[in-house]
Amino acid sequence: MTNSPVKKKILIANSKPDFIRLLQMQLSHPGHGILLATNGSQAIDLAIAQRPDLIILHLTLPDMDGLEVARCIRQIPGTHAIPILAVAETFLPQEKERSFQCGCNDYISKPFTSLMPLTRVRNLSGSYRLYSSRHPDNSQLLQSD
Repeated sequence: MTNSPVKKKILIANSKPDFIRLLQMQLSHPGHGILLATNGSQAIDLAIAQRPDLIILHLTLPDMDGLEVARCIRQIPGTHAIPILAVAETFLPQEKERSFQCGCNDYISKPFTSLMPLTRVRNLSGSYRLYSSRHPDNSQLLQSD
């Protein structure tokens, strides 16, 4: 019997089909399971129900501001430590600062190279795995708060 590797769940919260396809192509390989949300409410619901290993959060969503989504996720027991990669349409220094204040762990803005999201995902998911495995009680803290 062989052990198959545990898939990392990545939640993509974005309403733009082209961007979703790009990320799916980059991240859909053995080891990543992709969850999709096309608005902020869905993103929050999926974060609670699925507890992804990473959230790629577009800051412009049809029903909610992405920063509000990040704030909500940070306040919910069990989702507060999930890494969030904020994605902005254009670079605005004040928006980048606000994204960090709202709980995002990293920030990228368009245009970016095709490998930029993948590199950021690897960095964030690696630090999250380290956080949850470093101390035996961390996994319980992430779930129980």
